[in-house]
Amino acid sequence: MISMDSPGREIEVVSGFMARGCSGGRVLNESRCPPFGLPVEPMTKVTGNPRTASEREDDIDVDAFDVIEVAGIIETAGKSIYDEILAAVSGKLVEAEIFGYSFVDIWRIGLIL
Repeated sequence: MISMDSPGREIEVVSGFMARGCSGGRVLNESRCPPFGLPVEPMTKVTGNPRTASEREDDIDVDAFDVIEVAGIIETAGKSIYDEILAAVSGKLVEAEIFGYSFVDIWRIGLIL
């Protein structure tokens, strides 16, 4: 497990993890985060919120709520997420890559508005 003192914005946090050497695919819990992707690492986006899944279906890779609701077993959702990560690091395009989101944001010291 890696812990870092960094900003709370997802883009900067993920860029920091990559700079630290944590690679192999990233899972991001999506709620109200802006859609983004990284040109050097797949970003698998997961939500357990049915409203988010509905509103952002083009940006979400795994709808964990749907998996749990249909199967009724949390382990099934975990396996679904795990399978999606393996597929992404094996070359499957994640939603952000399909739609062309690709940038890296470098951490800025000081106030971020």
